[in-house]
Amino acid sequence: MIFLRRFSSYVTTKWLASNISSQNLKIGACALPGNAESALIPHHIPGACEMNPSDFAISTSHARNMLPPAKDFEDYVSSRGISNSSEVILYANVPHLSYSLARLWWCFNVFGHKNVRILYGGLPQWIKDGYPVKNEPSAIGPAEFKAKFDVTLLKSFSDIFENISSSRSLVLDVRNHEVFQNAHIPKSKHFNLADVFNEEGNLLSKEKLQAALKEYMDKPLVASCQRGNLACILLLAAKEAGISDASLYDGSFEDYSSRVKSSNHKNVRILRGGLPQWKNDGYPLEEKISAIQPGQFKANLDESLVKSFDQIVENITSGRFHLMDVRKPEKFQNGHIPNAKNLGLANVLDDDGHLLSKEKLRPLFKEYTEKPLVATCLRGNSACVLYLAAKEAGISNISIYDGSFEEYDSRANS
Repeated sequence: MIFLRRFSSYVTTKWLASNISSQNLKIGACALPGNAESALIPHHIPGACEMNPSDFAISTSHARNMLPPAKDFEDYVSSRGISNSSEVILYANVPHLSYSLARLWWCFNVFGHKNVRILYGGLPQWIKDGYPVKNEPSAIGPAEFKAKFDVTLLKSFSDIFENISSSRSLVLDVRNHEVFQNAHIPKSKHFNLADVFNEEGNLLSKEKLQAALKEYMDKPLVASCQRGNLACILLLAAKEAGISDASLYDGSFEDYSSRVKSSNHKNVRILRGGLPQWKNDGYPLEEKISAIQPGQFKANLDESLVKSFDQIVENITSGRFHLMDVRKPEKFQNGHIPNAKNLGLANVLDDDGHLLSKEKLRPLFKEYTEKPLVATCLRGNSACVLYLAAKEAGISNISIYDGSFEEYDSRANS
């Protein structure tokens, strides 16, 4: 079919009508953003169940409507009768491509289900072409879906913050141009989303999409908007244009601006050699304790530096980040978190017990730079040494599993 060769993420009403009786085919009706009415009302395509990204989205202290843990998504789509072998077709009650449809398409992809497409023209085109509709909800039996997280489709605040200095990726912001000019992520560029749409509000042909995105193909592309919804349309357009290295900054500008405004105290350093070195270098000491005047400090937790038990459990299946255990090899072999790797602290310290030079530290982390790092130990203390070593080696995307193996072992066996 000519249409399907042009749009790999779309199907026509004719194709859907011809395959609607397939047992593996599952149809999801997606409501318009902000519409409280069910997508199944007043009528729907036979066999469709309602599916909306807002149903399983979570909110953090920095942004709303964020991607949920894998288990939440698994439970949600399983309850809709979808398994890993299902062919999923999504549609809306409008003929144009809505960001909720694109977001739902991206959520399936990021959780490892690539066999998902969108009905071109939605329900209006289905009705226009003379195909039947139902008024009553269809009976949907549960299935079992297991997520396999695709880390290449998602960027975090740490990734974006590191990119400001490295410029490894190109961040494209699809918000209104006036909004973009008012405030945006440093080094991001504005992209007019209208450039990927035809007059009907659907994506242009592959050739026209390639022309619209031609100047943005020399680096990996990161799509951004206000929260991470509208940007999914750009990801869909990029895929249709043949761009494979494209990801989403989930939370987008809302997440970024909230974290940047937080007064996390980064202006803190360590005296190399401590008090002995101070004395050895001949600097003065005081015998009396100095009088300290109280100050005022307001803490704002930087969540990008801490991992929770739930995130560690999710990572066992998703492999989203490298988990590095700094305990001694014999302790590690006796028991460790699944998928963790052992990197003893002796590897990052010199004979005096100080960190190696930056030049010697970098080779130790070379093979772990393609994913974020999470340091762990027994209780979350020794792992901080690895965190400091990674920072000195120039790795910005590293965090600590506070509680580490002691917490994991206790909760996993509960």
